[in-house]
Order: sequence, then structure tokens, then C-alpha cells
Amino acid sequence: MSQQLAPVSLGDIQRPVAGELELVAEELRRIITADFPIIAEVNEHLLRMKGKLFRPTLLLLSQRASGAEDARTVTLAAVVELIHLATLVHDDSVDHSVLRRGMPTINALFSHQVAVIMGDYLYSRAIIELVGLDDLVPLRVFARVTNEMTIGEMRQLEAHDKLAYDEAQSAPRPRHSWRVRARWVRSGPRRRIARPWGASACGSGWRSRSPTICSITPSAKR
Repeated sequence: MSQQLAPVSLGDIQRPVAGELELVAEELRRIITADFPIIAEVNEHLLRMKGKLFRPTLLLLSQRASGAEDARTVTLAAVVELIHLATLVHDDSVDHSVLRRGMPTINALFSHQVAVIMGDYLYSRAIIELVGLDDLVPLRVFARVTNEMTIGEMRQLEAHDKLAYDEAQSAPRPRHSWRVRARWVRSGPRRRIARPWGASACGSGWRSRSPTICSITPSAKR
């Protein structure tokens, strides 16, 4: 009888590079820091939304497996995550998504215009870091990957429009089916996001206030 292997968690995989991942998070914060107030506010929200750093994990583990020592590894891992964040910001805006990882998206919390500009800001910060490394190889790789992702998004939009559009949809539609309001309470900011019509369920960590309204407080964020 074959012996079943115990399941491996992401934490198990990341354990050999846990220290480097903490440095990646710090490097990510350094790269996107800006003095402009709204950019700083969006950056703080993005850092709270950051995922499990799966892509930086793969880069760090690959570096260990190769046995090579490279002082740029942490910066490159942060750039990988930064480009990933930029794609998510743009993708949420294109899809009119209101939640990402149980938290409001940039386009829902601020606006679609802010989301597009912030995605561009993250891309440009990544490019600046790559140029600063004074090595064309990673710059060429990331430039090509970013271009291919952009083309892929355009293909997705084109295919969706061709499949979903008919003459009955030719009437102008409002660009936004929800709106965002924020008000400060003693415990901190409470975000109120109007869900699209017909969406009756709130996401994880959300509390229904009406058939179309969900709210989240700092204690409910994750």
C-alpha cells in the first residue's frame, strides 16, 4: 500500500525564504512611497491588500536552488510583486470589481480614473527600479512580460465584447453601477460601498446594511 504524503501548505513552502519575504515587503513599501497625498493613501490600501507573495516566493526559491548569490534578488522579487499589483489594479477597474481579497478595490474605494493612473504609477515605479539596477536583462524580461499581459487584456476585452454585445445593448449605459462613500467614526474609517443592483450578498468580512449596501470597518478587514 502506497503511503500518502502529508499536504504541504504555502507556509511550508515559504519557510526557507521567510526572512527574505519580510525584506521584500519592506522593499515594496520603499519603492512605491510617494509624498503626493492621494498616492500615499492608495499605496497604504494596496499594501494592506497585498496577497501571499507567491510570485516573490518562486523567485527567491529559484535563486536558492541555483546556488547563485545576487544582491538584487530582494529588489527583483519586490518588482515582480509590484507588476502583479499593477495588473490587479487595472484588471479590477476593467471588470468593475468592487472586492479584492475581501477588501474594496481601488476603483470602488476611489474611482476608475484613480485606479488607471495608480496602475500606471506602479508600472513606472517598477521600471525605475529596473533601470536603477543597470542591467538590461531583467528590464527586457519585465518589459516583454508587461507588454504581453497588456495585449492579453485587450484580447479578453475584444472577445467579451463580441460575445456579449447585441443591438439591445446599444443604448448608453452608466459607467458606474455603484458609488463609494467614506465617513470617519471614532474607531476609524468606515467604508460604505453600494453594490451593483441585484447583488444581495456581501463578501467575506462584510455586513449587509440594505439590499444593495455593504459596509466594512477596520476590525473586519483582512
